[in-house]
Amino acid sequence: MIRQTREGVWRLILYVFFDQFFSIQCLLRLIRMMKGITKRVGTLVLSWALAVVGICAQTVDDICAQNVHQLGGMAAAAKIKSLQLQQVVVAQGGEMPVTTLLVPGVAFYQRVKSPLGTMMVCAYRDKGWTFNSAPTPQTEPMSADMIESYIIGSKFLGPLFDYYVNRKESDVVSLTLIGEKDLDGEACFELEASYRSGYKILVCMSRKDGLIRQTSSPAGVIRYEDYRNVGGVMVPFMVLSSNAQGLILTRVTSAQVNVDLEGKILAMP
Repeated sequence: MIRQTREGVWRLILYVFFDQFFSIQCLLRLIRMMKGITKRVGTLVLSWALAVVGICAQTVDDICAQNVHQLGGMAAAAKIKSLQLQQVVVAQGGEMPVTTLLVPGVAFYQRVKSPLGTMMVCAYRDKGWTFNSAPTPQTEPMSADMIESYIIGSKFLGPLFDYYVNRKESDVVSLTLIGEKDLDGEACFELEASYRSGYKILVCMSRKDGLIRQTSSPAGVIRYEDYRNVGGVMVPFMVLSSNAQGLILTRVTSAQVNVDLEGKILAMP
């Protein structure tokens, strides 16, 4: 029972942090259609057609390139070797201070202080462990699939950046442009990201500023807000997740790049 509860807690915490080209025929069909439009209704239909052409003109690479640029660019991202976040997680009426350390594609470390005690999780390359201080201090090895999930979660710049910059080594094997989505009045591109594991998520990227606003999957929905510049790259300082267990708000209180994560902090207790 305790083990199941612990696994549920860690999966909940992980959840918090966690080219389709239109052919030229598409444009030709629209042009032929516009030629046959009568003068009386031409303005209305033409406006609609031009909006569709705008979507057709955007490719997955165009969208990803915009996202990479708005995040700070590849040069700035290459200088970020690690990210440390001090956070407050608000869930079920309580607050928990959280420390998260990330090395993209290499390591994920997190320490949570709760009324139940201190919990820690660490995934480092192909190894991982969890620690709970209550009811008695206990360290357990992490399963291979959980290690993989945490390592993917360490890539804090997101799936569009990972796919565009690390195409051959990316965990994202394909991105498909679904179309446009209105997200609370904000126009977004909606894409489907498919991972090597077979897992799929929907990603909504703002057309206005090129930053990811929302991801959704069978596990729930995550909203990203209040992006701020940290060491030259943009990081969301507020994350709101919604799943079967309710709403969870995560606020970043401080962020620091290129801290030393190697050494005893990643060693199993």
